Amino acid sequence: MQESLHMSERSFQRKFKQHVGIPPKLFSRICRFQVSLNQLRNHQYHKLSDVAFENDYADQSHYIRSFQEFAGCSPYQYQRQVNELVENFPLIIQ
Repeated sequence: MQESLHMSERSFQRKFKQHVGIPPKLFSRICRFQVSLNQLRNHQYHKLSDVAFENDYADQSHYIRSFQEFAGCSPYQYQRQVNELVENFPLIIQ
């Protein structure tokens, strides 16, 4: 993007932060986390390491650290909480 706008890397970072509110690197990390979170929610993986590598994390531990930073819990804890909510959600019959 920066090349197509004919800007230096630093100028691009400043403009991006000015207009979006966060640095481009953080924006990229949040987008990557969102994609991985959707994979977890939709059970679109066989192993957690698959999610990590499909989303360009260096390894599974890197993914788990990033997940904890954004979600406040590990992927395993997140899945347990989501499953508990679904299992304990009352069935409403109309």
